Amino acid sequence: MEYQVHRISGAGFRRIIPEAMSIPTLLEWRLCQRGNRMELRDQGGTVWARAQTSLPPRWHQAAATSKRVLVLYGFGFMLQEPIEQRAAFASPQAFAEHFHTAAASGLLTAAFVAWDGTRPPKRARRQHDRKRRKR
Repeated sequence: MEYQVHRISGAGFRRIIPEAMSIPTLLEWRLCQRGNRMELRDQGGTVWARAQTSLPPRWHQAAATSKRVLVLYGFGFMLQEPIEQRAAFASPQAFAEHFHTAAASGLLTAAFVAWDGTRPPKRARRQHDRKRRKR
């Protein structure tokens, strides 16, 4: 876990220190939406993270308007648990506690990145050489 945080910090993200928070803007990085999946990509197109998510329309509108989003990368929020069991999201206080614990442990980094909400084109169905049935 710490190695992944160290690697992304070396690539431009900054570790969050609660007492002196400073978040860089990485113009060449992108958070891309691909169906119901978000992908964090660097300037070369390498995927650093993927997440299945369903964000509300208000979030998408804000991201489209500002053209950038804040990405928190790290550990401490138990995202592998079912959404209804995620203690970190039970209340604003619970989130603040998990955020502070993860940051104080050196397990949380952040950066502002460009938002790419363009949906990929729908794939055209391939028409195989099929004979039509006679009725």
